[in-house]
Amino acid sequence: MMNTMNNKFLSYFRTISVGVIVSATLFFQSCSNREAATEEIGSEERAQLVVNIEGVVAEAQASGEQASIKATEPSTVIQPQKEVSFNESIKATTSVTQQPIEQSTKDTKLNTLAATVQLPTQPMTKDYTYRVVMYNADGSFHSSTNLIAGTAGSIEVVKGRKYKWYAYSHNNKAAIPAITDNQNPIIATTASKDLLYASGEVTIGTSPQGQMLTQALPITFEHKMSKISLTIDARGMGAIIKDNILVTMQTPVSFPQGNLNLKTGVMQANGSANYAIGDPVTFQNSANYGNAIKEASFYTIQSTGTVSLAFKHNTIDVAYFDNTTNESMITPSTTLVSNFSATPVPGKNTNLNINLYKIGGTIDGVIWSSGSLCFENGQHYIRPKDITRLTSSFYMDSDYWKARALTPANNATPDQVDPCTKVFPENRWRLPTEAEFQKLVARKNNQDTQYNGNGIDNSVSFLTDEGKRVNFNPDGQRRGNTVLSSANTHGYYWSSTRKSATEFAAFQTGEASLVSIIDNRYTMNEKLNIRCVKK
Repeated sequence: MMNTMNNKFLSYFRTISVGVIVSATLFFQSCSNREAATEEIGSEERAQLVVNIEGVVAEAQASGEQASIKATEPSTVIQPQKEVSFNESIKATTSVTQQPIEQSTKDTKLNTLAATVQLPTQPMTKDYTYRVVMYNADGSFHSSTNLIAGTAGSIEVVKGRKYKWYAYSHNNKAAIPAITDNQNPIIATTASKDLLYASGEVTIGTSPQGQMLTQALPITFEHKMSKISLTIDARGMGAIIKDNILVTMQTPVSFPQGNLNLKTGVMQANGSANYAIGDPVTFQNSANYGNAIKEASFYTIQSTGTVSLAFKHNTIDVAYFDNTTNESMITPSTTLVSNFSATPVPGKNTNLNINLYKIGGTIDGVIWSSGSLCFENGQHYIRPKDITRLTSSFYMDSDYWKARALTPANNATPDQVDPCTKVFPENRWRLPTEAEFQKLVARKNNQDTQYNGNGIDNSVSFLTDEGKRVNFNPDGQRRGNTVLSSANTHGYYWSSTRKSATEFAAFQTGEASLVSIIDNRYTMNEKLNIRCVKK
């Protein structure tokens, strides 16, 4: 009997102990990132205010009907796309767009950017930090709590009381320092950080009596800043941009800054962030694409008038995904400046997009790609060089395609899509036609057409208008899932021209005595190389 009572007592003691430990753990977790005024709260009066970020308003609010229009309008093209030449091989398309700041951190295709319709609010990025400052109804300070989007957070309050709350965020992952003067809270802006703001009142319920009350506090932020950015994108080259990138200001520019009164939400002007001619621009890697995209950002409270920027591009070096080479986009003799003017809008990102790509050269009005189309790591891209022979084990599963198949996979379905159009940004490239290959065949006996060049037997290259050469290597073909055949003697390249229900025209290269021919038909299930041309 005594043992039974002891066991029950021990079991009861363990239960109470665990309950105390769990409660203590929850208490310390909720207070670990909170600064609060000294206040004795009885356990029966205690409540938890559970904070939830519902989103970020895509643009600073207007009023009435205009607010409804602005909340759903698509991104705006400020400056249409135009072509820029870095040199005879390196090109870029540039454009200036204006879109919600939150959208600029997501996966957005350049060619569909202007047609994207936005919701009134955007989700706040997971793991971004924000701070909630609370005051009692009499204006006395209650607490200041640093929280993280996407992670449950709570603030300890008292049942039946009314509070005023203010929330702000720099829209990044950095911890937000405590405010130094809680009775006169001022947040100073900087050109390097965004600023989100929200405010409101909440009255805490009174039931259930004698138990912990949990109550929700939904927060929707709005932007207090405009963003202006420069984006340099090397995805279209199948490359990453090295960290030695150097871009400087070509003209002086100022970005007005301010002080936000947290209690009133009013922004007071407070000087400017000034850049002089020659000042370097600071770049960061893309959150989604790493160093394939470099972005420089500037934030300002300016919302009227225009801001004009001019950038001088001094150094942009890339390393290609296939590890074959590194390349400098800008030579010492090149002077390349990009510029634009636009009116900043709070909550909007005015972005100068520079999308790099490379060409092999122009022949009779047809712009040929720099190398073969390949597919690796879920991505279509064009090889940067056509004079580099890769080992068969390296490229056998990435560079040989069934006719008009989406990928080079052995189980890919032929005659579905033009895979050249899938190179980023979509629809810049396409498959060549039979007639375009015939333009090469017509040059087969020209003195400037070379065979067996670059130390590669049975290769053929054609002189371009830019004085460079487009080379076709004897990389053979694959029949079904078999190993390569005719490698080192012939090259085979798909055209988009259908010859029958199951056949497409193909371009064949070989030894000088055979020269190049186009009058070949191949069934769509055979696997050949692809050389894209620009649309």
